[in-house]
Formats: sequence, structure tokens, C-alpha cells
Amino acid sequence: MRRPPERAAREDAVVPMTPRDHQGASRYELLDGEAVAGWIDYQVADDRITLTHTEVSPDHRDQGVARELAVHVLEDARARGLAVLPECRYVARLIAKQPQDYLDLVPAEARGRYALPVQA
Repeated sequence: MRRPPERAAREDAVVPMTPRDHQGASRYELLDGEAVAGWIDYQVADDRITLTHTEVSPDHRDQGVARELAVHVLEDARARGLAVLPECRYVARLIAKQPQDYLDLVPAEARGRYALPVQA
């Protein structure tokens, strides 16, 4: 049975998720409406942000939430002039896969600790 076109368009519409820095909880969140689709915990000290853990809600897995959020966090760190310490394995792997985009955020002396290349 086919759905009427106006109903199909409504159901298939993609609502963009919204990132936010929830400073009170020390985590970046990606919101799907009012629901938290995923988050990255962090600690800021001086001019460095340590990204400690990435989590995605069960309802949002396999939808690119972790990647979308990690890219937002890395770009925000760049905009804020913060060096990144990727203690979270997911973020470290993303940086390793895209060193041309994000390796410069990790201090050279810290890259070996996260199994990152020395140069992009």
C-alpha cells in the first residue's frame, strides 16, 4: 500500500541534529530534537581539552552520530585555540584516519601516546 505523497515526505524528512557544549556536565552533546543522541565527555585545563569518552544512545547507533559529534568537537577546539588530547579511542582513531584535517590539534609531543603519526 502506497502512502500519500504528503505523508511520505513528512515521514522521510531528515531533521538535522544539533550539537551543544553542555559545560555543566563537561560534555558535548548531539541533540535529536530533545533527546541526547550522543555525547563526548571532556576536561579542559589551560589551553588543552582532553576528550575522555564517546557514547551514542542505542536508538541512534549506526547513524553516524559519533562521527558527526567528534568532527564538531574537533572543529570547536580549533576555533577556541585548544590543543586536543584524544584519550577517547574513537576520537583518536578519527584523527588517525584524517591526519590532514585534525592531527595539528594534537601536540606533537603527545601524538605517540595515542598511536598517531608524527606528521600528516
